[in-house]
Amino acid sequence: MTVTHRRAILNMTRRVLHVGPCRWSGVPLLLPGEERPPRKPSPVPRGQSSFEFFFRPILGSLSAYWWIDPPLFFGGPFDQELEDAWKIIEADGLAPPGTILPNLSRHVLNDWCDVIGFLEPPPATEVEQYRNSERSVWEADLTFRNVDGAFWLMHSRDEQLYAAVEGYLHKIPDAKCFYEDLDADG
Repeated sequence: MTVTHRRAILNMTRRVLHVGPCRWSGVPLLLPGEERPPRKPSPVPRGQSSFEFFFRPILGSLSAYWWIDPPLFFGGPFDQELEDAWKIIEADGLAPPGTILPNLSRHVLNDWCDVIGFLEPPPATEVEQYRNSERSVWEADLTFRNVDGAFWLMHSRDEQLYAAVEGYLHKIPDAKCFYEDLDADG
């Protein structure tokens, strides 16, 4: 591997794809005297998961990953598929490939969460490091982070996943996607 090739890999892994805006139903906090800014339109249809909407072109690829403590919600009517999936999740909180995603993508939280995936199951010590924030989520093979229900960040070691999401979102009115560099702290 050449130095140039190594630098390209490092640069690739130090960026995230910013996608949004999500459909946000919260009320922004206002200080006395502030006016409420107009909300940006969201391309996410009412009642649909923003995770499922924005990452639609790569959902099938997610079945290859192990997931640490997948952030799923049980809102709405009883879902036997979700109930059964929770029973399969390993005692250490790892969801084996094909267990959770893409089948249950509609249940991924849409507010302040990390969806952390690995192509190979990480050792238990690493899982604990991720849980305790001793390890950056951006070191995983694939990470999605929702920020305050407003937008998603995606980090991948697979350029094809970036290209698929970016190509899809550029065709959707009101959808935004652009790259951001990760700072030194992640």
